[in-house]
Amino acid sequence: MDGDYQDQATMIHLYVEHLINIRTLSLQASLATVSNKETKATLSADGSLLTLTHEGQTASITLPVNLSPNRQSNVIFTIPAIPSRDLSFRIQLEEKELKPDSKGFLPNGQSDDGNVIPWTADTLTADTAIRCRMCDMPLLERGKVQTWKDLPSEGWAEMMEFWHCHKPHEPHAHENGEGEKKGYAAGSQLALEAGVGMVDPLDFLLLPVDCANVEVRASQIDSLLECTQCNSTIGHVESTTGGYRLRKLNLSVSSREHKSSVSYDKQKWLACLLLCAMDTKGVRKFIVHVGDKTMKLWLFTPDLTISSSASESPEPTRVVKVLWQELDPSEQDIPERLTAASLAEDELRVLDEEAQTLHKLLDDSAQLLPEGARKFQDWNVGLLQRFTAADIKPL
Repeated sequence: MDGDYQDQATMIHLYVEHLINIRTLSLQASLATVSNKETKATLSADGSLLTLTHEGQTASITLPVNLSPNRQSNVIFTIPAIPSRDLSFRIQLEEKELKPDSKGFLPNGQSDDGNVIPWTADTLTADTAIRCRMCDMPLLERGKVQTWKDLPSEGWAEMMEFWHCHKPHEPHAHENGEGEKKGYAAGSQLALEAGVGMVDPLDFLLLPVDCANVEVRASQIDSLLECTQCNSTIGHVESTTGGYRLRKLNLSVSSREHKSSVSYDKQKWLACLLLCAMDTKGVRKFIVHVGDKTMKLWLFTPDLTISSSASESPEPTRVVKVLWQELDPSEQDIPERLTAASLAEDELRVLDEEAQTLHKLLDDSAQLLPEGARKFQDWNVGLLQRFTAADIKPL
């Protein structure tokens, strides 16, 4: 049985993208042999499945959007007359097929709310406990933090220089008696308090005194934080405040004493990281260091719903489509490239383990794509699953 399934998967690979902005489904099929007059692609009567038949083999895929039942039953697509192993079709969607449900979500949990982020300050309480994802070791005991606050976005101090020529609580004077400009960026930093937890999309920022079972390990770049029980990296020390930045993707969280801790797929956290960097920095191309290598990322389509016959799940999946490439050693003088080449790309600093995981996820995700869709010019094509509203679990 397993062998038959693998033969079928090898014979026919189906892949569908929901192109939201142009209200279109893009369908691609990869065959082991070239198409012929017997090759057929059919849409089911209820508009939920696409089925392709080729040389006695059949494969079906659930579409990201359930098409209108008013369409002609069992629509048959015209196969190109020229034999090919790679087939493609497009279906134009009607407005009524894209209406949100009662909760305001489009198909597959998509909404106009943008980047879904778990564990924001308003979801946490004084009973919130944080544990190591790998070994369940307590890192923040219940009751240790009484108040949670969302951190301002990255670069908040610099942005205040654009919004204010003076601090709001001080007299309006462009210069003080010594001729220095009053502003935020020069020496501004957040002041951490015991019992107060700060939260941003990817981290918890806490005073060391509030944490438990965390030790500092010096590295060449950062002072990394490790779990004392399993020695896994869980974050780093923030140089400006001395606070502990605990990385959410390495943690599990609960806000009730007898309730199991909640954690999320690292892949979705990494997609969240890229989306937040795109929003904050205003660019879609990033340079990431992976060990002694350098990788360039391009967030080609930040929000996409796909279905793939090679996926472990038959359900449509919300993803970020990422184009990526490894740079040659001659291209790895990053500071020079960033200043001389283009302001449309930026350097993204992540922990080594995160960079390695990101590289592996992008490389492995190519298996979801038909062979002909795994390259775009000189870029590799990868997919990262992203959070949906349906993913969020109550604490």
